[in-house]
Amino acid sequence: MLTLVLGARDLANVRFAFSPLWECVAAFRAWRDPARHALHLPWIAAADRAARGADWAALDAAVHGTDGFFPDFLSPTPTTPLARFMDEVAAVRRTPAAIVRRELAAAYPRGLPRALASAERTPRVLVGRLADQLTHFWQRCLRPVWPRVRARLDAEILGRSRALALGGADALFDGLHPQVAWRARGAGGRLTFRAGERYTRHARGAGLVLIPSVFSWPDVYATAHPPWRPNFAYPVRGLDQLWAVHAPALRGRTALQDDDALAQLVGSGRGQVLRALHVPRTTLELSDALHRSAPAVSEQLTALDRAGVVSRTRVGRSVYYELNARGRRLLQAVSTDAS
Repeated sequence: MLTLVLGARDLANVRFAFSPLWECVAAFRAWRDPARHALHLPWIAAADRAARGADWAALDAAVHGTDGFFPDFLSPTPTTPLARFMDEVAAVRRTPAAIVRRELAAAYPRGLPRALASAERTPRVLVGRLADQLTHFWQRCLRPVWPRVRARLDAEILGRSRALALGGADALFDGLHPQVAWRARGAGGRLTFRAGERYTRHARGAGLVLIPSVFSWPDVYATAHPPWRPNFAYPVRGLDQLWAVHAPALRGRTALQDDDALAQLVGSGRGQVLRALHVPRTTLELSDALHRSAPAVSEQLTALDRAGVVSRTRVGRSVYYELNARGRRLLQAVSTDAS
């Protein structure tokens, strides 16, 4: 069980950052273990075709250490909220030899596999090989889908940042992941990761970097050992529709029937849009998820915006829509009446 002790200064220094390099490492692990990452099977099928024929031996061994651990130098804590893959992989290439040896030994306490044995003699050569393989996998399998992944990461940061601003640490960490627990103490608190080794780190002003991730699902990953700044990589919300292209737009209780109370109240089209806005989405994301044209979705969003049940936030060139407090109360009231 890993525990991170945060003081008041650490809570003021909580930051969000997405990491293309972390997504690449997590995606590689998901590709190698499709049974555990079934939510990503549509992407995994495409990755199988794209990655065929390449030599992944060193990277495969590096990211699958004993008991699931792998060295932190493969995904160092982002130093900027808008990291670029090539900058991050360049930082991996600069990893000091002592850190390479130490972290690989920790991941393989009973001895390194053959594919990593050169770390004992020429660690920088091995790191270069790992960086090359990460770059190769990124270019073949991640870069083509990065705009879609990036949009989901932006939406998650938007939602969590708003929670932090409005409700503080309690609201920020609420529902982050079933294995993550937050307990406030005085002006700070303790963030506990209920898995892995028993280790406690006092942040002492280092703060915390939260890394929303698409390919981490269904797990959460923590980096707490120095020299790295503490970070948690956790699955974003709203992944159920990320790879859905031909699947039905909405399932279960979210599928609106003609007799649905919300459909009768606001119309079927607007009701579908409302139910899909449980996480921030752009017009194009909604169009893809609901299998409706972008102009039709835009028209529904305009009507809902005028009705005061959704909010709009611009992130770069994208505009994200999500339910505001009034919209959530509307859905809750309809659901309560329906049950």
